[in-house]
Amino acid sequence: STPELTALVGSHGISDHIKFLGRLSRDELKGFYQSLALFIIPSEQEGLAIVGIEAMACGNPVISTKCGGPEAYVKQGINGYLCGFDAAEIANRVAELLENEDRYLNFSKAARNSVQKEYAASTFEGNFSTHWSCRWDGSI
Repeated sequence: STPELTALVGSHGISDHIKFLGRLSRDELKGFYQSLALFIIPSEQEGLAIVGIEAMACGNPVISTKCGGPEAYVKQGINGYLCGFDAAEIANRVAELLENEDRYLNFSKAARNSVQKEYAASTFEGNFSTHWSCRWDGSI
C-alpha cells in the first residue's frame, strides 16, 4: 500500500477491516477469491472488469455499480446485483445476500455456473469458430 492509502483508511476508522495484500500469484489470487463471501465492484467506470469473472469462478456473487463491463456478466437477481452509485443501495444488496443463506447459496451456484457456461475455453473456441466461419465463409 501507499502511505496515502494507509492514511485514508485510517482517517475513516476502518484500518481493522482493510488488508493491503500487494501483488498475488495465481494460486494466491485463487485462494483470496475463495476466502471471500462476495465481491463488490464499486467503480464509476470499468471495461470488462475481469476481476468480477474471476471472483464468480470461485463462487462469489458480484455486486457492482452500473459502470460498464460488469453488465455483461452480472445477471441481476441471479448471480449478483447491479446498483446505482449509491452506497446505501450497495450496502442493502450486501446485507440482503449475507442475511439470507438460501438466496446466497443460489447466487453463489449461479455465479460459478455462469462463468463455466460463458467463459469456459470450449465456449470461447466454439464462439471463435462460429464468428470465423461467418466472416470468412467457412474457410480457415
